[in-house]
Amino acid sequence: MVLELKVRRPKVLLLSPPCTYFSSLMNLNWNKIARRDREENLKEAILHLEFCCLLMDLQVTAGRHVVFEHPRGALSWCNKRLQHLMKHPGMRLYAFHMCQFGMRSPMSGLFLKKATVIMTTITIPFMRSKKCDGKHEHLVIRGNDGHFKLSVWAQRYPPALVSALAASVAEIARTHR
Repeated sequence: MVLELKVRRPKVLLLSPPCTYFSSLMNLNWNKIARRDREENLKEAILHLEFCCLLMDLQVTAGRHVVFEHPRGALSWCNKRLQHLMKHPGMRLYAFHMCQFGMRSPMSGLFLKKATVIMTTITIPFMRSKKCDGKHEHLVIRGNDGHFKLSVWAQRYPPALVSALAASVAEIARTHR
């Protein structure tokens, strides 16, 4: 992958490693997982995050763009390599709520708030106004809604967020030849 990154030199690298073992929801479940499994899973998650940090570092050092997404309360934001990347000139943090992009439960249709952060070198103007105003009801992302496990469902990006990110990446492609 590192060689691929150096050879292909993408203008924008989007990274969203699994947040499972960094999530605040997982903090409620750690005591239900055997210690050995817990340590193995966390070690694997940290390794994956560190690899993402390596890729981001290579990308920004080469003068290209990155987009990294993780939930706002995730312990991953405490990682020293990730914190170091946050200090890179031109790096921006956008905090928002997924409900503002239409994230809803597939059964009840209630909004899922999911506080999220994007760390990026791209200016994304539409992100500045995407915090929930509290004018609609939210379903807590815990347990099931019908036969859907909400924590798994909430891992998907709502189509409006995908479209917004795609438009930002397309703008970079057009203006940075």
